[in-house]
Amino acid sequence: SNFDHKAIATASVAQVYRGTLLSGEKVAIKVLRPNIEKLLFKDFKFFFWLSKVIEFFYPKLKRFKFPEMVKSFADSSINEVDLKLEASSANELNENFLNVNFFKVPKVFWKFTSKNVLTLEYIEGVRIDKIKDINPNKISIKKITKLASEVFFLQVFRDGFFHADLHPGNIFVDKKGVLVAIDFGIMGRLKNKDRKFLAELLINLLDKNFSAVTKLHYDYDMLGPNVHHDLLTQEIRSISTPIIDKPIGQISLANLMGEILSLSNKFDIKIQPKFALLQKTMVMAEGIARELNPNANMWELTKPLVEKWIKEN
Repeated sequence: SNFDHKAIATASVAQVYRGTLLSGEKVAIKVLRPNIEKLLFKDFKFFFWLSKVIEFFYPKLKRFKFPEMVKSFADSSINEVDLKLEASSANELNENFLNVNFFKVPKVFWKFTSKNVLTLEYIEGVRIDKIKDINPNKISIKKITKLASEVFFLQVFRDGFFHADLHPGNIFVDKKGVLVAIDFGIMGRLKNKDRKFLAELLINLLDKNFSAVTKLHYDYDMLGPNVHHDLLTQEIRSISTPIIDKPIGQISLANLMGEILSLSNKFDIKIQPKFALLQKTMVMAEGIARELNPNANMWELTKPLVEKWIKEN
């Protein structure tokens, strides 16, 4: 019955408009930009060629598996140019959280959704990074930080299916204090084996059990046969301790994972492209948590959940 032609949100592949169905329901209508699929394909084709050129001229960099990394990001971008796939992702995420009352996914209106158009329930809420400015006395920042951390844990470890574009504009808080995610174009998946590796890595880093971190990389077949484990453990300790000993709100496990991966040249560590998307997501999630509550650490908040998950799995 109504379509507002002024976009309420714009992004690289689509724009979002507000509308009203004949039923009276308010909706957000996402529309793909013209020819965006061809443009994306052209970009990824170039990056794939570039990754092969880099490997040809610098064989030592093959351990980074750049072509696989490009493919990983390309695969995750397929949802962005087929809005039916994005609708499917929203639907799956919603099903995973049916029994969680502090996290919500907007309803998909399948009748008004196609490859080029996605129609979702319109969300009345505030961006998560703006909640301090609105009714500061009615919203517990500490509670919101804890809930957001739990949602991230459940997506990554419990389900192995996570929202991989967690900038503040994609997370809202409604008037009841419920977290609402939007924009499901980029989603990530992790197999159970990868989740176990990640969980043990985070726990051992937080506990400063650096020899266990080295053994974990060995058990996961990420170390070459000639790697000296004691020396690697010493290196991991030297780069981890300054980061972990920072004030709690400044600890970044995402950056620490990057520092450990930077040892790949010296110690022949095989890079796992499947973790590239997750690491990007972790950086975003940590940034949001730090912006909300500088004294909170999302990893300390979820550590009991991770430990429980490890025991159960």
